[in-house]
Amino acid sequence: MAFNGVILVSMATDCDLSSDNIPGNQRPLPLNLPTYAAVAWYHKILPDRPAELSPLLDEVRAFAIGEYSQALMQGSNLPDGERYALLAKLHRHTGLSTDYLDKSDLRVNTLQFCKELLRERRETVGWLDARFLGVAFDPFCKYAEYDPQDSSTTPAFVAAFLDYLYRDLNFRLGNTYVMWTDVWKTWDYRHKVAGEEIPQAMVNTGVDLAHAMGFNPDLRVLVLQGVYDLATTFLATEYQVSHLNIHKDLRSHIEIKYYDAGHMMYLHEPSLKKFKADIAAFLDATNRL
Repeated sequence: MAFNGVILVSMATDCDLSSDNIPGNQRPLPLNLPTYAAVAWYHKILPDRPAELSPLLDEVRAFAIGEYSQALMQGSNLPDGERYALLAKLHRHTGLSTDYLDKSDLRVNTLQFCKELLRERRETVGWLDARFLGVAFDPFCKYAEYDPQDSSTTPAFVAAFLDYLYRDLNFRLGNTYVMWTDVWKTWDYRHKVAGEEIPQAMVNTGVDLAHAMGFNPDLRVLVLQGVYDLATTFLATEYQVSHLNIHKDLRSHIEIKYYDAGHMMYLHEPSLKKFKADIAAFLDATNRL
């Protein structure tokens, strides 16, 4: 089938960019940094917090893909003077202490950030949506023990689903339904792109998306992205879009819409309304192709 359009909610075509907890994988770290800045800005943790978020994010984007990326590339060869200057800038952009950043060797993954940002307040921020806050049970734990967004919203979704399943559908009464399992622990992440003999060790379906857009030049793609999403950060999304390796005439066929929310942006009522309007406009536009 040839599709008019594809809608990607919280884009993760390159799974390596969502795996910053894998030892030695530093590709996601610069791409996470602007989201750290957004979250620290939202919770009023930044030492020199600007009134507006957007100019700050432009500044941190440039720093992340420039000076910060170049410093990480140098590894242990980074000169001490540059390291000290970088620590000060990372502190200003993330709200994390220079001592913590120094001990972490300038490399903080998202679950560490969730735990450390508000450690002094004994609170942890959400991973799927960092606007959410929860109790930090263990003040000495390295990583966030749970996701406050998940714990805040999952019970409502489970109750609504089970009510619909049993009351409205009258479906298999007496059975037990598992709402969450750790299947990801045994998932096979290898992926074979069409036409390639060697499979990818970690899935990157962006190659497939680029092929689809090449095969069908009328295909349009809409990407929906939350600013406070630490699971699929917005600079990582921008990176994936800019690295699809599609013909320049097709670049205008993919667009990103941003929301003042997280991974599930529709949990935020103003974002839900924008979400609906953006999707409706995209469906109307693609139906005219």
